[in-house]
Amino acid sequence: MSGLDPDGLSALSRFLDFASGQFDLAMVRADTPGARAAFEGWLSEQVAALSTVDFDELGSDPLARLRGEQLGEALLVTGLEGRTDAAFRALNVQRDLLIEVAPVPWILLGHHQGLVDLQQVAPDFCDLVSVHVTVMALPDEPLRRRELAWMSINAHSGVFSRVQMIGVDAAATPVGDRYGEMAAVLERVRELRVAGDLAGALRSIEALRSSLRASESDVALFEHAELLNAMGQLGGARELLDQWWIAARRDPGMAPSAMARGARLLGEVMHGLGDLAGARRLLEHALERQIAADAGEKTDGTAASHHALGSVLHTQGDLVGARRHLERSLEIASSIFGTDVHASAAAPLHELGGVLRAQGDLEGARRHLERSLEIKAEIFGTQIHASVAASLHELASVLATQGDLEGARRHLEHSLEIDVEVFGTEVHPSVAISLHELAGVVEKQGDLEGARRRLERSLEIKAEVYGTQLHPEVAASLHSLASVRRGQGDLEGARRHLERSLKIKAEVFGTEVHPDVAVSLHELAGVLAAQGDLDGASRHLERSLQINQQIFGATAHIFVAITLRSMAGVMTAQGDLDRATETYERALIVALGVHGTPDNTWTCMTEVRFADLLLKRGQPARAQQLLEHAHPILLRAFGPANAWAMEASRLLRFVSGASSRSNESGEMG
Repeated sequence: MSGLDPDGLSALSRFLDFASGQFDLAMVRADTPGARAAFEGWLSEQVAALSTVDFDELGSDPLARLRGEQLGEALLVTGLEGRTDAAFRALNVQRDLLIEVAPVPWILLGHHQGLVDLQQVAPDFCDLVSVHVTVMALPDEPLRRRELAWMSINAHSGVFSRVQMIGVDAAATPVGDRYGEMAAVLERVRELRVAGDLAGALRSIEALRSSLRASESDVALFEHAELLNAMGQLGGARELLDQWWIAARRDPGMAPSAMARGARLLGEVMHGLGDLAGARRLLEHALERQIAADAGEKTDGTAASHHALGSVLHTQGDLVGARRHLERSLEIASSIFGTDVHASAAAPLHELGGVLRAQGDLEGARRHLERSLEIKAEIFGTQIHASVAASLHELASVLATQGDLEGARRHLEHSLEIDVEVFGTEVHPSVAISLHELAGVVEKQGDLEGARRRLERSLEIKAEVYGTQLHPEVAASLHSLASVRRGQGDLEGARRHLERSLKIKAEVFGTEVHPDVAVSLHELAGVLAAQGDLDGASRHLERSLQINQQIFGATAHIFVAITLRSMAGVMTAQGDLDRATETYERALIVALGVHGTPDNTWTCMTEVRFADLLLKRGQPARAQQLLEHAHPILLRAFGPANAWAMEASRLLRFVSGASSRSNESGEMG
């Protein structure tokens, strides 16, 4: 047939002659309809008795389909695109029997994607391949959008280096050259991403896409969207994914695993944009698609789908569901790779650390996050990586909760430096979130003005990144800014920020039953109490307690203990000392369940407050017991100049003086 390379034809002819009358395999890649038609026409001329079967006909039991079949001199298998892993896996399982049942040369003709999938899922079967051939597109034939779009999804597979480019086309056509050029760029993009150079990867892919012809507009569309998502350019990622998704749903040849991957990325972007309900629905759908595509097998795609869904559930406050999916993701990843020293294991370890922190298991959170950092250091060989910055940020949150403010500040400042270097800009969600967290640490260290500046900058970045106020991260910054305003004496400003934060959270989460809502109700109660509205403060604290108990259970969570302590303080101010006493006792019991010991600063601060109440009630013996426990621990932790340590010292002196006066009175009597 004119236009086909004589050397390529000779290689194929030699294969057919050599394999005549026996089983052998040839893989022929043809990415366009014209290339496939040209090859099939040439093959039918070479093989007088050619048997052709579509892969759909082989199904998941090719042995049953071919047993007893009167085959010709060769067997041409077509239609590999979009087949399930279960169908490919059957070739692996039945390989030795198929050699006996179908002892003729097999020619597997498919699109690049179908051949890649087959090699990955059925490696034992593909070990029998004697020759790889690529049929170039005809010079005047434009590549269809779908053919090129596959390249962006599978550039990481390495197929371009594994498939020998034996040209069956007459010359190195511009289209053929472009395949190689595009593949090289995509491979370079992948290398830059692995190295953590996201900005460099984005520049490379933008340069590639800016050079495309109109007929090639889907090339690297998916990779481009992935990078924009990683860079925090969520609106741009969503726009590209919407284009990809429309094309993918219209394409009957799109592989199920690719559809699942696309749904997963779109769900992750929706999560980033704050559409939590939409993200959850899509990620649940993506997980179902991935499990179906994997036919029950453990794959990296299934692990990633469990991780993505667990992350959304974490944001929605479903900590039990989040933990279940994340632990499943970690289990699958460790099983696949035989070790947790892999990015697919480090990611769920990181997210699990956040879930455990939210559940009050600070030591468990710290262990998971430190292990995640160890794995990332080994994998990436550098600290300058966005994933490392994320784990430093989360670990800082744990340290801050444990009272190590200086350690938390160091981790957050390091995380910020890495993010700015990796992303090349401050305008990124991760930078905004780290600024927010750093503001909280700075506030606890007493620098209210520094905290305010960082929070306002965080809000500016979030407004630019998300393009809307209706986002949980915006609500979080408003909440924290309210805390700073309160510390500066601006109670009305604090109240406005908290009420706005609560309104956003209710709309974003679709429910009040969420840990973040409980925290804002608690903070608003503090503002109301400071304004003298004790009844309003009491109502908000009771609602906060109900939410926390509904989420975490009635006991053994620090949020429950914190709310009980605040309620006791309001009851004291209202003069209801009996209920206040009972509530302080409950708070101490819950704190003991959380920490496992009373020897911690939170419990000691609660004991100081409770001792003050007991002294007012004329119960100095119990007050002295609490203060003698709390005082030395607070001194060791904070030093004698700390407000809590000073208050414990004052109350101890008062108790000792009262005791001395009582003894003197007894002696006189």
